[in-house]
Amino acid sequence: MNSLDENISVLSKKYLPLAEELLKEAIRIPADYVDKPVDQGGDPECGLSNHEGPRLKYLKKRITEIGAVRSPEDVWFDEYGNLVWTVKDPDDGIPDDKKRIIYFDGHTDTVRALRDQW
Repeated sequence: MNSLDENISVLSKKYLPLAEELLKEAIRIPADYVDKPVDQGGDPECGLSNHEGPRLKYLKKRITEIGAVRSPEDVWFDEYGNLVWTVKDPDDGIPDDKKRIIYFDGHTDTVRALRDQW
């Protein structure tokens, strides 16, 4: 194993509990909304496509809380409702116009659960 692989292995073990916590809560969040009446803030489709708001708000909050960004201004929602965040090291000596952009894209929606089988 080379040093990069070793570093990845060490960091993945270090952050596994945090990853588990974040994913468990992100998966659980729709349960707070699907059975609640709409007039009380419920959403029977929470978690499905175009109904990811509570999950995205949670992730945005946690990204800031765990220090994954330097400031809260580094994480926001774009005009399409996507969660966007920027991570830069201002002390790396690389001019902004020479920095590389790495773009990750993912989904937070889920398929309709078979709740009667839970």
